[in-house]
Amino acid sequence: MLPNTIQTKEETLRRFNRELMSLAKNPILDKGDLIPALHVLTESISRALDCERCSIWFYSETKTSIQCLDLFILSENSHNSGMELFQKDYPRYFEVLKDERLIVADDAIHDNSTKEFAPNYLLPLNILSMLDAPILMDGKLLGIICNEHVGKRHSWTLEEQTFVGSLSDMIPRIFQAVERKKAEEELKKANERLEYTVRTRTRIILSQKEELEHQIKMAKKIQGALLPATLPKSDYLDLQYLYEPMMEIGGDFVDFLYDEENHILGFFICDVSGHGVSAALLASMVKMSYSNWRSFIQNPEYGIALIYESLAGKFAGHFITAILGTLNVKTGEGRMTNAGHCPPVLLSKGKKPYVFYQTGALLTDLIPLKLETVPFHLDRGDRLVLYTDGIIEAFNPNRELFSEERLLSNLDSSENEPLDELCQKVFSEVNRFMGVAHEGFSDDLTLLALERK
Repeated sequence: MLPNTIQTKEETLRRFNRELMSLAKNPILDKGDLIPALHVLTESISRALDCERCSIWFYSETKTSIQCLDLFILSENSHNSGMELFQKDYPRYFEVLKDERLIVADDAIHDNSTKEFAPNYLLPLNILSMLDAPILMDGKLLGIICNEHVGKRHSWTLEEQTFVGSLSDMIPRIFQAVERKKAEEELKKANERLEYTVRTRTRIILSQKEELEHQIKMAKKIQGALLPATLPKSDYLDLQYLYEPMMEIGGDFVDFLYDEENHILGFFICDVSGHGVSAALLASMVKMSYSNWRSFIQNPEYGIALIYESLAGKFAGHFITAILGTLNVKTGEGRMTNAGHCPPVLLSKGKKPYVFYQTGALLTDLIPLKLETVPFHLDRGDRLVLYTDGIIEAFNPNRELFSEERLLSNLDSSENEPLDELCQKVFSEVNRFMGVAHEGFSDDLTLLALERK
């Protein structure tokens, strides 16, 4: 081999390598914009090979044709696309493409692989030499890079063949970038749709929340109106109660009725299972079920039975505990009917608290009515305390319950305190026991206390 020929080949290799390095670093190929990337590639190949025409073709979905995505014409410095060649018109060429190898046609008009193009393509365009390189991605043939010399035949060197083959490997990189950009755009659109949906849903939820809060406030006012507005006034009686729902509204309920003429006090406390709106609704139904209380104020058994019969079939999975009592505040004689409620506590000066443990069965559709009625007597200065289980079941950060024992201890130590201060002390002790976070506040808190004077 002549020295000049060796030098020329080395220069060609260096030129091709520089071009390959330049393309490898070109950011346009990785932007995901197909046409600009193909333009860069066809221009680079055409100028590096000093080849008049360089084009990139891809198979149709049916593999029965190839479509031109970009054609660069060097002398015109222009790009075209859109041409399509069909297998039925060029069966030999399509058959050779299946071999996935270079088609090197120095004499394209007479080469067995390309001569089918002579009448309608090569001769009209004066194309005399062709070099086609397959484009493969994931082992599948996607298309070809086609290089065409015009006006004179060209013998394609091994270096040119290697160069074009190397550049065909860049096409998958371009398409991967296109697919990546497409996926990113789809993800962006999906995120935008999601954000829009979230914003829309958030607006709806906030609107519904505001409406719900408004309705709950209205329900709280209604429930508050069902509670006793004033305390009965009597020379023989002092009565106090405190009520703190876990939520805005709750299922605990207290009521009392005083017959001044006969000095008869009717008192009532109940606890609907659960808390919140459903419990509050059922508590309201309880209130409506004994609207004629005055007619049976001295018959607590009848009152509880009336409540049970009125709510039969309407408990909706809830249950109710309740105590209905009557007391002649002048004589101190009284009776209480208990339907599964926390046992009342009798406080007598100088004595330990006495607990009425006869509690009966709770009110529900699931079990028959079973009540416990007990008589009691209050001497002057004696107190009767009724409460709901939210007090004794409150728990502290160590998950310890406040318990009946702690309640009795607090009541016992408050013997000389006024009745209203006794109620406040119990609530304060429960809150102190739970801690400032009130994480143990898991139910409504209610306390009803009466003292015979």
